[in-house]
Amino acid sequence: ETFKACFNHVLDRDQGYAFEYQEGSGYAPLRKSLCTYLKKEKDVQISHEQVLIVSGAQQGLDIVSKAYIQAGDKVLTESPTYTGAVCVFESRGAKVLGVRMDADGVNLQDLEHMIAKHRPKLFYMMSHYQNPTTVCYSKYKVKKILALAEKYDFLIVEDDSLSELSYVNCEKNEVSAQLYGHLRVITIKSFSKLLMPGLRIGFLIVPTSELLSILQ
Repeated sequence: ETFKACFNHVLDRDQGYAFEYQEGSGYAPLRKSLCTYLKKEKDVQISHEQVLIVSGAQQGLDIVSKAYIQAGDKVLTESPTYTGAVCVFESRGAKVLGVRMDADGVNLQDLEHMIAKHRPKLFYMMSHYQNPTTVCYSKYKVKKILALAEKYDFLIVEDDSLSELSYVNCEKNEVSAQLYGHLRVITIKSFSKLLMPGLRIGFLIVPTSELLSILQ
């Protein structure tokens, strides 16, 4: 009933404009609202110019893959990981390599060994409630992973579609503050698990306007 009321409100307010094409990054008022939400819920300051609206997290993964992966590139993921992401990376010709998980994220020793050996283009991680292990990353591990990204010059693709499922005070906001908007990180978020899958609405948080233009 609440969603229906919101939907009708938008149609009454915007009428035919609600169905027109929007700018390339997505509906500007929505992007601004998302920034307000992130500031309120996570105390993270993001500009709406860093937000790109996508049709769910899966399209976000596909856009990043199209922009960055060439046939033969190496992509590191957690092991085990979300199979949908692996399929996207492999569809672009990438060789996907897994790194074993600990109780608070990937094993850092194994991760650096794999990075030094394979020089990956991307590292794909799920920072909160990792699929399928449900592991949440510690602040310490995130800090070390960001340092590795700087040292070895690779991009982190963070899939954070589930952190809002926590209703207790924990480190999740501090982890998000480290990752969101970082120069080495593209964050993918989705409303599929939080609101309804059929909406097919998600968004990317990108660190720079140059990177946003590449993804568009």
